[in-house]
Amino acid sequence: MNDETDSDLVLLTPSAARLFRPTPESATVRLTVENDTNLSPDRSYLSVRVARAFPFSNGEKYIGLRDSADKDIGTFVTLDGIDTESRRIIAEELERRYFLPVWKRTIRILDQYGIIEWEMETDRGIRTYLLRNIKDSVQHLSQNRVLVTDPDGNRFDVPDTTTLDARAYDVMAKAL
Repeated sequence: MNDETDSDLVLLTPSAARLFRPTPESATVRLTVENDTNLSPDRSYLSVRVARAFPFSNGEKYIGLRDSADKDIGTFVTLDGIDTESRRIIAEELERRYFLPVWKRTIRILDQYGIIEWEMETDRGIRTYLLRNIKDSVQHLSQNRVLVTDPDGNRFDVPDTTTLDARAYDVMAKAL
């Protein structure tokens, strides 16, 4: 491949790639790719970021890797064939990047001076979110599924808005 650009899609062969950390406690992820006909010659990267191409609709496929200059290295269509350590590192990085509590039930909602304080139980424990403009905070992912983001970037998922309790639904109705 000549003159690679950021728009060139390179499909990585899972069995040819190895992700690792320089030390067990390091947050840095490194990558070595050997004997991959899609990415020749063999290469190593000192810092790699892991991301999903389709984080909400197809989170287990199309896992992309970017280098420290934020340039695409390549994409795994599937992780089938990748070694156990690389799979573990990918899972850790995706969990960190896409931390997304899922709403289970509302504990309390206060609406004061245009700020909604929503205390809820999620699959990650009890959390409180402060929302200023509910319309701007809600992203529709499907007919009944929404992603809510507070001004600080904290997010939570409501997989089915029809299961919201009456008070929560009243608050969300402005954005639905």
